[in-house]
Amino acid sequence: MAVSMVFVMATYNSAMQYGFSYMTFVKVLKTMWLELAVAFLLQTFIAAPVAARLLPKIVDPQSKRRIMVSVAMAGCNVLIMAPLMTFYVCLVKNGITLDLPLKWLPRLIINFPFALFVNVFYVGPFVRFVHRTIYRR
Repeated sequence: MAVSMVFVMATYNSAMQYGFSYMTFVKVLKTMWLELAVAFLLQTFIAAPVAARLLPKIVDPQSKRRIMVSVAMAGCNVLIMAPLMTFYVCLVKNGITLDLPLKWLPRLIINFPFALFVNVFYVGPFVRFVHRTIYRR
């Protein structure tokens, strides 16, 4: 999941900043690996435990409506990961400056809805499909 989300979000941000072309994909594939490592660590040690504690407050995890549980979990993950990763990228690109919050907040406002949409409707279903296909046996 982290690989897909980092790739999609890095492509989105690169396209928003520099325009969209085939070279956007090449540039992202060359530069996304450090972001992927940070995203994996943040997801594993911060976002997943916090999301697991938030989920029962939003929806019953034992619910027979699995789609609601999936959407709620995606929302919890994006609620935590979007601010963290946006802050990390702003910090790396701009350094520690007084106007870091002024650069982070507008970028978060742009990234959060896209991250939620992509996680719920594209990356999440794609990763679940691949997982089901591989581990069907």
